Amino acid sequence: MDEAARLVASHPDTQIVLNHTLMPFDRSEDGLALWRKGLETLASLPNVAIKISGLAMAPGGWNEPVNRRLVMESIEVFGTDRCLFASNFPVDGLITDYDTIWNLFRDVISPLSENEQRALLSANAERVYRI
Repeated sequence: MDEAARLVASHPDTQIVLNHTLMPFDRSEDGLALWRKGLETLASLPNVAIKISGLAMAPGGWNEPVNRRLVMESIEVFGTDRCLFASNFPVDGLITDYDTIWNLFRDVISPLSENEQRALLSANAERVYRI
């Protein structure tokens, strides 16, 4: 991650979007600690956002408690203004259904303000992708 962070830092005017929640395939405690360190390293750069998606792609498939943790920690590290939700369909459809993914996202962010929820569900993507 340090090398990736140096590369990103050398292009501060380029918006970077990390895909698939930074691919946390190793969901052991050690693997998640390494994933979190990577998140923190890249989140230190203001031109980096993260797309929270692809949660069903890890070995073992859909694991709601772990996926909930991944969503919460991504938001904790990047903040509500630099996270975007995505479904990764049709690939995730091999493991779970669309409603399960989006219901998890909505449930995790339910304690947040309406503006923060809107940012995560649509406004951040509109801003980052200029749509």
